[in-house]
Amino acid sequence: MSKESLMVAKELKRLQSHPVRFDRFIKSHVSRLLKSDLVSVLAEFQRQDQVFLCMK
Repeated sequence: MSKESLMVAKELKRLQSHPVRFDRFIKSHVSRLLKSDLVSVLAEFQRQDQVFLCMK
């Protein structure tokens, strides 16, 4: 997992209670991740049982 994907995972967990900021962060940062990093982030959320974050 790259540094950027770790930062994205941390921020998504932090922002999940703020829907507007959460959606804005997804559009600006998550869309820039490489496919392999995105898969790594999703796998980590599944491992941590963060279903909401996996679905977004």
